[in-house]
Amino acid sequence: MSNKLIMPHGGQLLNLYCNSDEVQYHKDRAINYKSHTLSDRQLCDIELILNGAFSPLDGFMSHEDYNSVLNQNRLQNGTIWPIPIVLDIPVDLSNNISENDKLALRDKEGYLIAILKVRDKWKYDKLLEAKKVYGTTDKTHVGVRHLFENTNDFCVGGSIIGIEPPHHHDFLDIRLNPKDVR
Repeated sequence: MSNKLIMPHGGQLLNLYCNSDEVQYHKDRAINYKSHTLSDRQLCDIELILNGAFSPLDGFMSHEDYNSVLNQNRLQNGTIWPIPIVLDIPVDLSNNISENDKLALRDKEGYLIAILKVRDKWKYDKLLEAKKVYGTTDKTHVGVRHLFENTNDFCVGGSIIGIEPPHHHDFLDIRLNPKDVR
């Protein structure tokens, strides 16, 4: 038996949280950014991106990665990836942000979780995603129903800087990040 760890998926285990001495700097600047309040599902996704569980993703998928995952089950760089990890946003926010803008991502209590540097945005093709990911457009499928009834019509992709982890009040003693588990 070997004590050598296998390589993380994609070759590198990421940790996207900024250093503690940079937190206030980012919080001060985020006051001037447009904000998006994360849904429960988005909060779960962002936690997994930030702590490296979704390595090699360094943020929410770009339109190119999104299409590549739908059509080839791979990121643009060839890394196997089974489902899209996207940030859907309301149309009014989509109309007010552009490429290279920064978007403050907050939890429902208003805590700044991360900052997204917008790489691109696009209209969400929910019908295509339902067919490609779930193999059906039937709304009796829980994933399809969530996609059609609980997601916004536009997506933004881009890299993120983690400010603080989402707050949890349960199972604190067993909430380990990938680095701790390794």
